[in-house]
Amino acid sequence: MQWVTNGHDSVRMGGVSKRALIRWSAALLAAIGLALLLGRSTLAASIPVTNMLDSGVGSLRDQIAAAASGDTITFNVTGVITLSSGEISINKNLSIIGPGASVLALSGNHTNGIFNVTFGNNVLISGLLLEYGSKTGFYTGGALYNGGILTMTDSAFFSNTVTFYGGALANGGTLLLARTVFTQNTATGTSSYGGAIENAGTMNITGSTFVSNTAALGAGIANYLGTLVVNRSKLVGNTAGNGGFFSDGGGLFNSGGTTTIINTLFEGNSATDASYGSGGGIENSTGTLFVIGSTFNKNTAAGSTGGGILNDNSSTMVVSNTTLTANHGEHGGGGISNYGTMTLAFSSLVSNTALYGGGGIWVNSTLPVLVKDTIVAGSKTTGGDCAGAFVSGNYNLSTDSTCPFTATHDISGTVALLGPLQNNGGPTLTIAPLPGSPAIDKGGDTCPAIDQRGVSRPQGAHCDIGAVELALRHTYMPIIRRAS
Repeated sequence: MQWVTNGHDSVRMGGVSKRALIRWSAALLAAIGLALLLGRSTLAASIPVTNMLDSGVGSLRDQIAAAASGDTITFNVTGVITLSSGEISINKNLSIIGPGASVLALSGNHTNGIFNVTFGNNVLISGLLLEYGSKTGFYTGGALYNGGILTMTDSAFFSNTVTFYGGALANGGTLLLARTVFTQNTATGTSSYGGAIENAGTMNITGSTFVSNTAALGAGIANYLGTLVVNRSKLVGNTAGNGGFFSDGGGLFNSGGTTTIINTLFEGNSATDASYGSGGGIENSTGTLFVIGSTFNKNTAAGSTGGGILNDNSSTMVVSNTTLTANHGEHGGGGISNYGTMTLAFSSLVSNTALYGGGGIWVNSTLPVLVKDTIVAGSKTTGGDCAGAFVSGNYNLSTDSTCPFTATHDISGTVALLGPLQNNGGPTLTIAPLPGSPAIDKGGDTCPAIDQRGVSRPQGAHCDIGAVELALRHTYMPIIRRAS
């Protein structure tokens, strides 16, 4: 063959015009570009699990082993798949899509873990119940360990156990967790971390629930030197304390890491040891803690301080737009106990209790402590609302004279006139000021843009003191026209 030129600059090779060759090449390049753009989705296969066996053709174990990077594992079965020959290692990019946690369970048979996501792999898991996973010794994550990049949604963990770290799940990588329920998971050791979850990596939790989990430290969640965000979730009835020296953080324990809590409920969690139990809702130990727009109700520190929250030595905590009510700290700080650096603003501490003092707030720190635009009211203790010395940032309200609220616009010894804990709108239960409350319009003019519920501030001439801004109600008068 040879190139031939005609009078129209058309070049042919073996009877194919140059224009046609260019068009064909462009189409091929476009197809290759599209394939590269789509990447794994273009070439990925959907591989169904077709039986409930632990191994063999069509089993979950074999389908994961046979899958190529980017494939999706699906299920043509429901019921319980019991793994009796060890956990399944996921060492490739993979999606595992179950039919729903209520219809398909993976069981560790009380003898082994279920999944291990290895370093560098991007994995999606959804629609599964992981139950009865078990690891002993220093292995982490009773049901699942993540060392890669994991997204897990719409799943559940039930009755998994580990000796030390993460009764249900341990994370050393990056993990996004959404709409997942953790129930009755346990880290059994007397110095164990994380009855449900132990995080030593980067983790974001949203819309998830933690109920009746147990560990020595952080019965619901333990964040150990990691970065953790918990948003719009619930930690209810979790218990810290396994009979040893440690009984800390019934809901959550933050050790040396950074934890941010947003729009989340801590209710009925406890640190149960009668001598050492502290931080019924949260204990922050040598870490940094931010609590925003959340509610702490009926949490208990049975042996020490901080029924709602304990901010320990060398720790930093900022609490804003948050409600703490009916929490109990045996030795002090029914609502909050502070040994570190703390800022408390636009929050409501109501009807918390302590045996010896500081039913609302107990401070034992020479580090900076600032309280502003906050209600401390109705503490049911012989020691009153507050104990210890701290600085008022102004615009606070207390129902007795035990709080050092002596700034120009502070209000002390005044009935707060507050409603009950209830649904006042927004993602969490709150306590709103009643009409005529001295909290209304008595806050500073520099306040968050919204209150705990998401209602804009201010509603009146000034911001309200506390976590809730009383929304204005407009009265519309009918227009009456005089008959002519």
